[in-house]
Amino acid sequence: MIALVFFILLLPYLIQIIGLNSNLKNLSFSELQHELKPLNKFSIIIPVVDEEFEIEMLLTSLIHQFYPKDYYEILLYFDGNLTLKSTIENKFKENENITFLGGESQNGKKKALQKLISNVKYNNIIQLDADAAIGKEFIKGYDQVFRTQLPDCIIGPVKPNIEASDIFMLKFFALDFLSLQSVQIGYCLTNKANMANGTNIFFTKSAFEEVESEIEKITSPSGDDTFLVQAFLQKSKKIVFGSLEEIIVLTPLPNSWENFLEQRIRWGSKTKNYLTQSLKILAITTTLASLSLLMAFLFTLFGKLLLAELVILFFAKALIDYIFLKKIINLFQLNFLKSNFIASTLIYPFYLVFAAYKANFGSYQWKNISYSTNKKS
Repeated sequence: MIALVFFILLLPYLIQIIGLNSNLKNLSFSELQHELKPLNKFSIIIPVVDEEFEIEMLLTSLIHQFYPKDYYEILLYFDGNLTLKSTIENKFKENENITFLGGESQNGKKKALQKLISNVKYNNIIQLDADAAIGKEFIKGYDQVFRTQLPDCIIGPVKPNIEASDIFMLKFFALDFLSLQSVQIGYCLTNKANMANGTNIFFTKSAFEEVESEIEKITSPSGDDTFLVQAFLQKSKKIVFGSLEEIIVLTPLPNSWENFLEQRIRWGSKTKNYLTQSLKILAITTTLASLSLLMAFLFTLFGKLLLAELVILFFAKALIDYIFLKKIINLFQLNFLKSNFIASTLIYPFYLVFAAYKANFGSYQWKNISYSTNKKS
């Protein structure tokens, strides 16, 4: 009877993931049409705090794109780090299509993005994080996606920077990251996009200006990418997934459990400000599912639940999660992560319940600034 109660608590999550999984059945990358001549002009915006090595690598990739230099501009905003601004500006001063902006005090990513967007020349905007890594046909890829679909927003694919030789901790982080991206893509492919990753997103300035006032009302210091997509959805803007390998952004994973938890607490703290109910419901059912497994584990320890019943509960969730995750693992050619799935599944409920609690009743550090998660918005 107790096992049935735990399964009922698990069921809403399983139903939602099965539904999202059905949206991913044809998930694949299209081919880049190399013969197409460049058509669109882009403004690439990048907020920077202290990523000196990373921004140098990214800028080097951007100035060596297989795309005409007069068809794109690069804008950087150094948030509270004018010393780094001066250093990078001196190294790249010969590149006329780069604009260097900055402020003496650190005001956060939201203000940095507002400043960047207000200074762009072109209507087509690509937002990247300073620690992103891209290929040489990145802009050409975005040109193809935009010209073939004419969307207001493109949610770009983001691949975790992970190798088969990396330790289990990083592989756990990668699997968790991919699970979030699977949800993001699953919603996007049914025209209900309500998640995005600011390290790789395209939007038009004209569409942004229509929802800017709504986004400014949200006091959360994090999550402008997700709130932007949700605002677009409410305005019935066209949002597509950028299913082209050339526009993949490679992103680093946290380098410690502490940094990982800080990041996930920050991401979880956005939930109260979500503009769409579907994502709030998924956040609740995901937490409820992990809490039910955690409680089942405790009941088993105290002899109130059979070990076989606990195994069945874990297996039910693990099976659905594996089927769901397998598609994006295959898409990014990260098959070595599959061997770490079972161990990650056993850890996941403990971490998620802790992170969910802290996201509502704790605090986190982000870019050298402390934030409280239980502050009223």
